[in-house]
Amino acid sequence: MLFRSVLEPITGYVEKCLTYMDQHPFLNIRFRTRAPHFENLSSHPSINRLNIAVCINTDRILKHYFNAGFAVKDLIISTNSLISQGVKVDIAIEPIIRYRGYDNEYLSLVTQLQNEIDISKVNSIKIGTVRYKSQLKTIIQKYFPNTTLFNNSQNLVSPVGDDRRWRYSVDERVRIYSLIINAFPKIFRNRIKLGSENPIVWERLGMDPQSVHR
Repeated sequence: MLFRSVLEPITGYVEKCLTYMDQHPFLNIRFRTRAPHFENLSSHPSINRLNIAVCINTDRILKHYFNAGFAVKDLIISTNSLISQGVKVDIAIEPIIRYRGYDNEYLSLVTQLQNEIDISKVNSIKIGTVRYKSQLKTIIQKYFPNTTLFNNSQNLVSPVGDDRRWRYSVDERVRIYSLIINAFPKIFRNRIKLGSENPIVWERLGMDPQSVHR
C-alpha cells in the first residue's frame, strides 16, 4: 500500500499505521513525504516493513516553489533518523525544476547527500523532472497566475503521443539525469531509478525500465 504523508507532524498518521501493521504481520506500507519529522517509530515490531521515500530538492526549490519551512539539512537529518530506526528508506530527487545554474545546484545536492547520508543503507534513489498533465497545468496557472513554472525559460515541450504530459525535451532530461547519475559512484548506480519517465529516456541512459521504483 502506498500513501503520501504531508501532515505527519500534526496527524501522527504513520504512527497509527504502524500500530495497525503490528497487528497484521503480512502488511507492508510505503509512504512518500516532502517533510521531515518522523521520530520514535522504532518501538513498533513492524518497523522493518515500513518504506518511506523522502523527497529531497535543492534549497532554492524548497523555498521558492514549496514554501517549505525547512531546508535540505533538515530532510537529511530526518532521513538518517529513519534509517537508524530500521525503516526502509528511498530518496527521491524530484521534481527537478530548471532555473539558471540548476544543474550545478543539483550536483551540489548529490554531493551533500553522499557526504551526509550513508547511501549504502538507502534502498533506492529516484530522480525525475517535472511533468504536468494539461489539467494540472491549467489549475496551477489559475491559482498561481504569477508562477514561473511555465515561462519561456522552462522550455517545456507539449505532450507527445500517449504521454499527455508537458515536460522538458528528451535531450534536456537525458542531460540532467546523466549528470546526476554520473555523480554517484558506480557501485550505487544500480539503485538509481527514473520517476515516471518514457521508455526512450531509459533506453538512452542505458537503464532497464523494468527495474522502475514505483
